[in-house]
Amino acid sequence: MPVNWQLEHHDNINISSSVTWDSDVPLEIRLLIQTGTQKSEVVEWRFARDLLLDAIKTSKAGEADVKVRVVNDTMILHLESPFGEVSLTTEASRIGQFLASTLLIVPRGAEECGVDEAIAKIFEDLT
Repeated sequence: MPVNWQLEHHDNINISSSVTWDSDVPLEIRLLIQTGTQKSEVVEWRFARDLLLDAIKTSKAGEADVKVRVVNDTMILHLESPFGEVSLTTEASRIGQFLASTLLIVPRGAEECGVDEAIAKIFEDLT
């Protein structure tokens, strides 16, 4: 899903990105941020779907390199790396709609169904 973010406190600076989710990796959200004019100039962040869900529910979530706050309908995503840090803002309701669509496919708590079967299959293949 394409998402336009703004630098926090700089509404006139738009950051193009996409937020993706794959039912094969239901715990993970991928944020791809365009950093230049070429399609290959992208920074990728991966974090837990629950992080965004918790932030929408409680208005604050995360520790360490990814922190999320929600104030009114503004989601503030703070990212830190050894190369720097940035705070981005977007509409929380838009992210909430995206997350709701992922929950229809793989509900919260059902993400790990089938793990035991997958592990058993691996061991089966080894013997």
